[in-house]
This record gives sequence, C-alpha cells and structure tokens, in this order.
Amino acid sequence: LKGFFSDEYYENLKHSYEPKNASFETLDELLLVEGMNSEILEKLWNFITVYGDGRVNINTASFEVLRAMGFDQALSAKIIERRAGGDGIEGTEDDYVFDSEGGLVLLLRLSSVAAEHDVLFAEQLENDQQFRVDSDLYSITSSARMEHKNQEMKIRCVYDAAAKAVLYWREMP
Repeated sequence: LKGFFSDEYYENLKHSYEPKNASFETLDELLLVEGMNSEILEKLWNFITVYGDGRVNINTASFEVLRAMGFDQALSAKIIERRAGGDGIEGTEDDYVFDSEGGLVLLLRLSSVAAEHDVLFAEQLENDQQFRVDSDLYSITSSARMEHKNQEMKIRCVYDAAAKAVLYWREMP
C-alpha cells in the first residue's frame, strides 16, 4: 500500500522517520505527506487549517471554502453577497452577520433564491455541526517592504484571541 498511510514510503526516504499517526500540529507538517510539496501547500494555505474544532465560520468563509463544503456556486455567491450588506463590501458597518448556526437555514428558508435542496443541505450541515458563527482564531498575513531595497518580507501567523497567544509564526520569502 502506497500513499498517505504507507509506512514504507516514510521508511525509504533519505531522512526516514516513523509517521506519528496523529493530528497535524502545523500546516508545515503537510509537507511530510507523500505527494505534497511547497507549491501545492502554498495554493491550499488560505483554505485549510489545523487549528480549531473543524467547523467553518459561516461569517468569514471564502467563496472557495463554501464551495468545498458543498454549497453550489450560486448559493455560495449569494451567502457572500448577503454578508457584504447593501454596499457590497465586506468589513463595513452594514454587513449582515449570522448570529446563530440556525441563522443560515432561516435565511435560506426566507430567501426566494434558495431551492429546497439548498435548505435541506444547509440543515444537514447544521445538524452535523459543520459550521459556526464565531471564532477566536485568526489567520494574519503581513507584508513589509524595505524603503531602500527591492525586497519584500511576508509573515503569516495564527493568533488565538481567547488565549491571547500566537499559535504559529512563519516568515515567507
């Protein structure tokens, strides 16, 4: 057996190691998985996490994350449009904020754009506790450019507001 669960793959590496057979502690650990490389990880970076309880925050999920959860393209766009409020810009005073996990299902039931299968799908996600409406975890990317040099530095971190602690820090070239 080759692939994710193959001990043989890891034993035959130049610097072999025994798989820990446990949850990932950092995203960088994904680079130790057969078939993963830094190019793939970079593309996935903004859409995956090893922190939290696995539920998706419906108030902050990107279009791509909503699609990955199983929402169709039109409904994903409508959720993001609704969150952005009347001005169409997220992060402003008129934004719509889901204040309970049941708020999405209620909004879909009242919406003329949601088909019954969309409502049933959202209900199933709610019943399976797949989404939430708040979070204490924040992914932060910061960029800086030296004034007299043509060099940019990026730093990514994960901040836990409840613990008031940085859980992860990585400097990017």
